[in-house]
Amino acid sequence: YVADRDRGVVLRLDGDGRVLDNVRVARPRALAVDQAGSLWIGSDGKAEAPWQAGPGSIWRVAPQGEPRLVLEGPLAQALAPGPAGLVFVADRQGTEIFALSAEGVRTSLARFTDGDAPRGMAFVPVTPETRAAGTAGDLLVSVIRSGTFQLNEIVRIAGPFGDLSGRSVLAAPTR
Repeated sequence: YVADRDRGVVLRLDGDGRVLDNVRVARPRALAVDQAGSLWIGSDGKAEAPWQAGPGSIWRVAPQGEPRLVLEGPLAQALAPGPAGLVFVADRQGTEIFALSAEGVRTSLARFTDGDAPRGMAFVPVTPETRAAGTAGDLLVSVIRSGTFQLNEIVRIAGPFGDLSGRSVLAAPTR
């Protein structure tokens, strides 16, 4: 998948680089594919530049499905598919990370202060080596320190994250 922000389209390419299909979304930025094969798209929405404030949106496209708006408001800097069908969102302008279900239920995971903001993230794969190292399934987050783009650090957040899909945890989402 390739996000073409200028043309407002996400292209799906085959191994030879041929366009298989596309999805129209205003100013797509972040892309992720979850375990079920659904494409998640973080869009800048009406913000013409990534540093501008404005309502963004998060879309989900099920395999062979139409794009469906899951959440409007945050500007997703990064998306990371996680356990239990959740996608984790780094909202740089909102200075937080939250989990989001396909139904649009949002659960806050971490907030940043002092000008720090999440920029990118990924889950550590679960392998015998990462289990032995004690990092299997943890979330690694690239954080911009004090609003200075040249100053970044990696923060490790330990799970388990599958617990966030429980109805009792998600019963009172914040929007």
